Amino acid sequence: MDMNITRTFIFTLLPLMGIMGISQAAVIADFEGGSPLSGWEDGNGWNTTTDPANASNTVLDTSGRSPNFNTGVALGSDISGSATFSFDFRLTSSTAADLSLYLTDTDAGDFSSLVDTQSDHFGPTIRLVDSKIQIFDGAFEDISQSINTHTWYTISMDVNNTTDTWSGSILGGSFVTPTALTLTGGSDSEFDFRNSMSGDLTSLGFRANTNNNASSGGAYIDNITIIPEPSSMLLITTALGTLCLFRRRRR
Repeated sequence: MDMNITRTFIFTLLPLMGIMGISQAAVIADFEGGSPLSGWEDGNGWNTTTDPANASNTVLDTSGRSPNFNTGVALGSDISGSATFSFDFRLTSSTAADLSLYLTDTDAGDFSSLVDTQSDHFGPTIRLVDSKIQIFDGAFEDISQSINTHTWYTISMDVNNTTDTWSGSILGGSFVTPTALTLTGGSDSEFDFRNSMSGDLTSLGFRANTNNNASSGGAYIDNITIIPEPSSMLLITTALGTLCLFRRRRR
């Protein structure tokens, strides 16, 4: 992440959060320096690369990862109530990406046991597959918002672990302001994520699915953050969206 943009993010958002009495954002990964997923369970073999839109920025390159492979990390602060989870992504190909990002009640050390049939343990989930976004709601379903390759986007997910629901927004490309994610047809913008699992969300996971193994393309990921227990989701989502838009324009 560019240092000037980092300062803009810190000195604009965090004072606002302090005034509101909101917990400060935890940066889970920005992939600057060192091993990209050091400290993650089964994180070896993931690579970083230079951001095509900003030569001074380093991002996670998910292409070439072994198929059907889970890796994850503890959130640091379990989500028992509400939280906002956000990340940046950029597709490098229209057909090669198949990567899921999810929150779960499963400890990162047990990720190797997670398979598709254990969907009860997959919490709020975003799947980047080919040139579309899917969410997991008992099964993978398409989001109506269309995306382009070679374009940076920011996804923000407002998660309520008490009601087992989440909603989200997308920013970037043609979405010049945060735009609510809706299922195809635009009729549903609040998603369920729990079947029989219970308890706090404890971990963040990546799942590299079979065709994400193609070395010709995949997805870049950057700036993964969680803001626990926000008292005003709308204000924080707007603040994050404005800052992320500023960051992308600087690129």
